[in-house]
Amino acid sequence: MIPMKRLPKVVVAAMIACVAIVGLSQDGTAATQSEGPTPDVLVASHGVQLIAEMGRTCTKVYLSTDFVHFHEITPVVPTKHGHAPTCGWFDASFVSPSDGWIVGINGGGSPSVLEHTTDGGITWTRQRPQPAEGSESELIGFTNPQDGWNQVTAMGADINVLQHTTDGGANWTTVRRSQTGRGCWWLGAVFSTPTIGFESRGATAAWRTEDGGASWSVLRLPRPRSVPASDGAIFDTPVFHGLQGTLPVLYLEPKQVLIAFDITVNGGKSWRLAAVARVRTRVALTSRQPVGVCTAGVPSTSAPLPLVSASTPNYWWVLSPGPANTSLVMTVALGPSGATPWGHASRGLPSTAQALHLTLTAADPRHAYVGVGNGRQVVYQTTDSGARWTPLPHDIP
Repeated sequence: MIPMKRLPKVVVAAMIACVAIVGLSQDGTAATQSEGPTPDVLVASHGVQLIAEMGRTCTKVYLSTDFVHFHEITPVVPTKHGHAPTCGWFDASFVSPSDGWIVGINGGGSPSVLEHTTDGGITWTRQRPQPAEGSESELIGFTNPQDGWNQVTAMGADINVLQHTTDGGANWTTVRRSQTGRGCWWLGAVFSTPTIGFESRGATAAWRTEDGGASWSVLRLPRPRSVPASDGAIFDTPVFHGLQGTLPVLYLEPKQVLIAFDITVNGGKSWRLAAVARVRTRVALTSRQPVGVCTAGVPSTSAPLPLVSASTPNYWWVLSPGPANTSLVMTVALGPSGATPWGHASRGLPSTAQALHLTLTAADPRHAYVGVGNGRQVVYQTTDSGARWTPLPHDIP
C-alpha cells in the first residue's frame, strides 16, 4: 500500500467536511491554544510510528517502534552556508523500522526536500525528484524498498507533478504534470501496485488508473440497496494490501451517516459491498458537484462528518465528533459474515466537536491517534481500541 494521504495545505483548509472541523466556543469565539509544541503523526503502523513536532523554531522528528519510547531522528539538510534544519517535515513513508523516506517543506518559495534513511534515521541521504518551486505539499509513498511514488504540488503556480521510482528513489520518472482533466490531481494518490492507483479522499467521485497515473477513469461502486440515489455520497481513502483493498463511502441519510465498506480482491477491477456501519448524526450536503468533474473545492456539509481511518483493509476506525469524553470511537472488523463493530465513549479526549482541526490515524486494532487542534494541535493516543486516550508526548524530549 502507498498511503499518500496528506493533502496540499490550501486544499486542507477547504476540506472542512472531511479533514478539518471549524467550531466556536460556548461564548461564540474560536477556542485557541497558542503555547507549546504541535505534534503531527506522519506514520502510524504496528511496526513504526513517526511523529513530527513543531515548536518555536523548526520541526523535530521522532521515531518509535513500540508506541511508547520515541527518539529523535530529525534530518539535517545541507545548505550553501553549512547545515540547517528544514522547518516543516510534511509527510513520510516507511517500509520497515529502518527503511523510510521523509518530505520537508520550507517557506519562502523554496523547493521541497526528500530524505531517505536505511538505518532508522541515524543517517539520511538526500534524493532529488523533480521539484516544484513554492511547493505547498509533497506526498511520498512506497510499496516496497524499490517501488515508490512522489507527488509535488504548488497550487499557486498551478503545478502538480506525479513521479515514479523503481530503484528506491535514486531516479524518478515523471508520470503526470498538471493534467487536471485526468483524475483529481490535487488529491493524494494511493497505489496498490506499480500501475494501479486511486484518488478519492473527500470527493463525490473516486478515480482509478491502470497505467501508473497517466490516465484516469471514474470508479463506479455498488450503492447499498437501502440508500436512495438522492442521498449524497463522499468517498474516503482506500487502503490496500497487494491487490486486496477496501474503500469506504459515506452516505448522508436524513438521520444518520451510513459508512459502506466496498472491497476488491483484484486491484479495483470489481468491487462488492462487504459491510455497513451506521453513525447516528445528521449531516447533509450543502453543495454538490457533477460526478467526474474535478475542481479545487470539495462538497460542503451542514455538520462535521465522521472521520474514517484504517490500519489494514479489514480493520477500520471511525470517530464521530462530540463534547469532551463523549466522542464516539468505533472500530470495525470486516469478515466473511460482514462487519463486527465496537463502540466506545472516548475517555480522555477533549471536545472534538469544537476543534478547529481534527485528524484520526489508525495504527493497528488497538492503537490509534487523534489530533485535536485549537490554535496548536494536541495528539492523543489510545492503546485499548479507543476506550481511553492520553496525550502525546510520552517520553518525547
